[in-house]
Amino acid sequence: MIYLTGDIHGDPIERFSYKRHSEMRELTKNDYMFVLGDCGVPWYNPEIKFYDYWTRPGAEKVEHYLLSWLNDKPWTTIFIRGNHDNIDLIEEMPWTKFAHADVRQMSYQNVVYDKIYYVDTPQYMYLEGQKILIVPGAESHDADYIFEYDDPSTKGYIKHLQKQEQKDGIISYYRINHVSWWEREGVDEDKLKALLPHLPHEIDYIFTHAPCGELRKYWKFPDRPAREYPTPSEQILADLIFPSFKYKLWVHGHFHHYIELPHILSLGIYHSVLSLEDLESISKRFSSENKYHEEKLAAMKKV
Repeated sequence: MIYLTGDIHGDPIERFSYKRHSEMRELTKNDYMFVLGDCGVPWYNPEIKFYDYWTRPGAEKVEHYLLSWLNDKPWTTIFIRGNHDNIDLIEEMPWTKFAHADVRQMSYQNVVYDKIYYVDTPQYMYLEGQKILIVPGAESHDADYIFEYDDPSTKGYIKHLQKQEQKDGIISYYRINHVSWWEREGVDEDKLKALLPHLPHEIDYIFTHAPCGELRKYWKFPDRPAREYPTPSEQILADLIFPSFKYKLWVHGHFHHYIELPHILSLGIYHSVLSLEDLESISKRFSSENKYHEEKLAAMKKV
């Protein structure tokens, strides 16, 4: 069986713990768990000695503990790269084949974790009889300032932003290049364009971190006053994939909200863990709702 969840941000224990989620006990060696981006582990690069909010001394030991904990679970885990994933570390991982796709074998500091894979480029998988298009990447929305880890003035700038927040309540999101932000975080348009001509017109599922840009027409963040324009990655997905393929369901992460948009067959997930059966049920419901609305619209036109 195939399962999916959204952003775990470096804490697989919180998401997959048997104590917190008893249903995880049912998974076996024949199951596959996809994490739709912002996996966040491994996160700390020991070659860069920069500690801040995201990274504390001794972080590499924590990374190995988390990866070992996850690797010991019976299922196979497939990480899809998001915008909050350490691209430098991912690109050091060796290439391998999984479900007919080119993926990375999880490794950290020369330790290989044989039941965890990373998808960091657009790929087409055939798994458990399902045809799946996977497109990693997205843009960070929490990066007002980008600092360099080796710039002597960086920590001074960060302290200034923190004092400003305490004094005036002005929150400024900052990231550190190669520590908590990576320039190559978005969808790789060139590699996606190279892949698409080799795919069938009809596929079963699309798994991405960023949503399709069409979502921005119909949904906005609940705590924001207006809808926002698609980011570059979202627009790429809207231009290259949305009009080109017939699919059952498009599932994405990134927004930390559960989002159903039946008319574009789009599902956004966060901390839920959904099975393939769940996806099939949602897909059928979406199709039924769309058919109802189309019939209602046709009847109104006749009147």
